[in-house]
Amino acid sequence: MLECKLVGITFENDDGIKRSDICNMLKVNQAVDLNPITAKWINEKTGKIMEDKHAVEVLCDGQVCGMIPASINQKVHGNAEQARVIRFTRKDALGFTDDEDVPVVGVTVEIDIDVAKGKSGETPEMLQSFNEEGVTVEFLPIAHEYWLGDVQLKSVTRAVGEGYKPFDAEMIAGFCENKYGMKKQDIVKMWKNLGEVTSGFGTSCHLAMESYSLFGERSLPKMPILRSIVESFEWWDIEIAKVEAFISCVDEGVAMAGLADRIEIHNCKLRVTDYKFNCGCDEISSKHKNSIFPDMPNSKVSKYVIQMSIYGDMMDRSGMDVDDDVTAYVWDDEWRSYTQPRIKNIIETILDYTKARKKAERKYYKKFSPNQ
Repeated sequence: MLECKLVGITFENDDGIKRSDICNMLKVNQAVDLNPITAKWINEKTGKIMEDKHAVEVLCDGQVCGMIPASINQKVHGNAEQARVIRFTRKDALGFTDDEDVPVVGVTVEIDIDVAKGKSGETPEMLQSFNEEGVTVEFLPIAHEYWLGDVQLKSVTRAVGEGYKPFDAEMIAGFCENKYGMKKQDIVKMWKNLGEVTSGFGTSCHLAMESYSLFGERSLPKMPILRSIVESFEWWDIEIAKVEAFISCVDEGVAMAGLADRIEIHNCKLRVTDYKFNCGCDEISSKHKNSIFPDMPNSKVSKYVIQMSIYGDMMDRSGMDVDDDVTAYVWDDEWRSYTQPRIKNIIETILDYTKARKKAERKYYKKFSPNQ
């Protein structure tokens, strides 16, 4: 199974019909058709004709209501004929809402596809589980996918995301055009660039921290900012059980995996810790609200705790003696540490939430489907 949010739902079709109007008529669990095409368009800046041979239209009663994102369209192109609507995003003048009378601004579909066909062509890294004896998994670092044979394991990152509303860059950029004095597509591109800058910086910092843990001073980077980040870290003397630990849970019904930055030893117990490189991690904002754990502070720190608690739960399930606390080491021009109690049985809580949400979606469809 693949899940994705449709793109291009704000466009008009060739006959002038708005795709957003078609999307507002869709129902949860409704089947939509997938039409593989070769898409062509003119690049506004260069004037050159662009082409995507793996584009996939999403059709409702023969009318295009959106497209499969380019990031996964090669997996879908020619491998599936239908998808199923599973979720909507709605927004009014006051913000995002669950009010079913409010117009749809985002549509998420589930595609029943042979995921073995979806493996990217990159050479996998073989990762041996830190917590489950005899479990070795193929890791595709570019696609960030974990495979156990022909079964794709759910990433911890994706599990964390279950409780957060996705950021709809295309839709929100439309509301920012006047404020920014920019075109929507330029705002989206700018945000994408900033995201890649932040991600790339974080990746470099993580690798620098990992290298120093493994190889010591000989591996210190020459770039001053990276060298300073490594050398100013105050917790090197804590006993470490594993650096860049691959944590898995291949139990039936869970099938989850991820990489934890470092596992420390505290009072003979294993504590999950993580490095984070970003700004304002303890600032409170509604965009950080988690629907599964609504009583947690609306901050990035809560998201860190959820992520590390999942790793701790997987280790717990495999019989390891896991510490009751987790620690996030956050660099924001200087290092700070955040130690908090981990959430026990968090995987079960997330799975129950996901099942309840899907059950509610099916109930809604049965009640409002015009075919009933």
